[in-house]
Amino acid sequence: MSIDKAKDWCREKADKVKKEADYQIWRLEEWAKNNPEQAATIAATAIGAVGFITRKAIKAGQLRKEMRLKDRYIYDRSLGSYWMLRRKPTQTEMLKIERMRKAGMSYGDILTSLRLL
Repeated sequence: MSIDKAKDWCREKADKVKKEADYQIWRLEEWAKNNPEQAATIAATAIGAVGFITRKAIKAGQLRKEMRLKDRYIYDRSLGSYWMLRRKPTQTEMLKIERMRKAGMSYGDILTSLRLL
């Protein structure tokens, strides 16, 4: 199949899909004109559902982003910056980091000794 034939085929498919979509929209508009009360109820419900789903998706995305940041970075208050880790520390490594930090070691030394940098 040549490139021109492929382009023509794609255009034909796109035109067919567009005509079908236009027809379905026209049918929906006609139904809404004939049933205004039901259309208003369905529209209000749909808008509320879309808003709810959008809020949940945004919240989940922000939480996922925050967890990825917490897994890969450790904040050092003495420097006022973050240390980027090679991998997520295990639970035992996190306990070691806390213990060594309380002993007075710097985050740089701790993370280097645990091979996280």
